[in-house]
Amino acid sequence: MTAIHCEVWAGTPNAPYKQLLRREEAPTPSAAVRRLTGAADWLGDHLDGDPADPRPVPSASLRRWTKDGLGHEDLRVQLAAGKYVHEAVSVTGADGAFYTLAAMPAAGCVCLPQPFTAAVAAYTAGVPA
Repeated sequence: MTAIHCEVWAGTPNAPYKQLLRREEAPTPSAAVRRLTGAADWLGDHLDGDPADPRPVPSASLRRWTKDGLGHEDLRVQLAAGKYVHEAVSVTGADGAFYTLAAMPAAGCVCLPQPFTAAVAAYTAGVPA
C-alpha cells in the first residue's frame, strides 16, 4: 500500500486547487480518514465566525462531516482501492474562498508546485498516474 496525501486547498468554485494550505501523509486509508477529519476540524477552527452572527458558518458543514461514519467508510474504501478523492468535503468561507479537502495516492502525486492540480489534470485527461 502506498502512502496517501491528505490535503486542504483554497481556491474558487471554478478553480478549487489554487493554494495548498496543508498536506499530511497517511500510511493507510484508515489513517487518511483520521488525517482528513483532523484537517476538517483544523479548517473549521479557522473558519468559525462571530458567535453573535446569526448566519450559518461554513465550519458547521465541516463539523457535520467529521461525524459522518458512513461517509468516512466510503472514503476509506475509495482510498483502499487507490482512487483519487478530489473532494472529500468542501465549503465556501465567509470570505468567498472555496475550501476543499482531498486525498490521493502519494505515488501519483506531482508534489511541486501544486500537486493535486497536476494529478487532477492528468486524471481528467485519462492519463494513468
